[in-house]
Amino acid sequence: KFVDRAALTAFRAPSPPKTRILLIDKRARAGGHWNDAYDFCTLHQPATMYGASSLRIVSDEEAARRLVSAAEVREYFGTRVMDKLLGTGAVEFWGGWEFRGSALRGGDEDLRRGTFAVGRVGEEGTRSVRAKVFVDARYSENTVPAMVGRDLFPEAERTFGVAPEISEQVRPPNALVGENVAKPDRFFVVVGAGKTGIDAVLQLLRSSPPVPPENILWIDPSGSWLIDRRAFYPSNVLKFVRSMVGASREMNLREFDERSDAGNKAYLWFSSLSKQTGVHPAHRIDESTRPKAFRCASVSVEEIDEIRRAAGIRYDETEGLWKTPAPPPEKSMHILRGRRLRRIDESHLLHLAGDGAAFSVPLHFGISARDADRVVYVDCTARGLRRRPPVPIWSAALAPDAARRVGL
Repeated sequence: KFVDRAALTAFRAPSPPKTRILLIDKRARAGGHWNDAYDFCTLHQPATMYGASSLRIVSDEEAARRLVSAAEVREYFGTRVMDKLLGTGAVEFWGGWEFRGSALRGGDEDLRRGTFAVGRVGEEGTRSVRAKVFVDARYSENTVPAMVGRDLFPEAERTFGVAPEISEQVRPPNALVGENVAKPDRFFVVVGAGKTGIDAVLQLLRSSPPVPPENILWIDPSGSWLIDRRAFYPSNVLKFVRSMVGASREMNLREFDERSDAGNKAYLWFSSLSKQTGVHPAHRIDESTRPKAFRCASVSVEEIDEIRRAAGIRYDETEGLWKTPAPPPEKSMHILRGRRLRRIDESHLLHLAGDGAAFSVPLHFGISARDADRVVYVDCTARGLRRRPPVPIWSAALAPDAARRVGL
């Protein structure tokens, strides 16, 4: 996005500057984490809200009708956007290269002089590059499950331990296609309750043939608040953003103690939003529990209803909310709530945070220990956008006059 704006803004000027932009990416193809996303992944919201400024992914009319697929996003960034940027003659793309810091021994002083080193991924040699401005666009770089365990992404770590004996049974959601899902004797443990976890559960329920709900165990450590996707429709988004600003301003006036978790703050924020819009913009899968997390995931009412049906969650007319009955219905998906997974041992015992109790996967599914190789653990726990310390947008250590030079 930065290169798109910088290159095309500069070259629309009456006297285009003699600017050259070098874009370096350790992946061979532009598109960032979308190159590693599972095939059934889609944008969370209409495509009007996403992409480079100079080129729409799809028309506004089409964006309002459907969610754009991962394949479309990959083609958009990897082909359409790159063709447009390279066509300006101002941009070079070095795929399969990585930034390796100072080219000499002067540290940040070398960077201030505009000298830095790059190297091909997997190779030891480096190459010095000189530039007037250095822009590090990796600050908000995120991770997805398929990146875990790959040398190219040492920052992508699994959030729970796995015994070596069963490591091959732990898979990213990318594996939930074809024969991996279609076998009728398979059982699935989905780990993670964010949008990736929701996508994985829906993929299993919608596969052909569908996985029976009772063959799915979903580990939901804290639950999540989920934004109603309709808020991001082109006809609603401006009103929603204005309400978000007002709600955030109100939240800034509140005082929170250290015990206030993200879920509680999100509850108060959504309550403020509902006062301004007249509609509560958030969902909970089970409304009898208050989530402890908010990761900005958006869902449709239809997706929530599909998961509720699979989990046997019903509407309680007395209390006026959706809740899991006690005991839960037979042949329903079980959601293991409020416990974070720490480790899966060789006996397929789930060691959970808290009181140290272990949960037996074979016992839950009613299978013997010998048949536990039929269980697939779907790891949906990648950290996504990690928390990072705040930094200046324009760092004097790297580019003292970057703001003036780039002109943004």
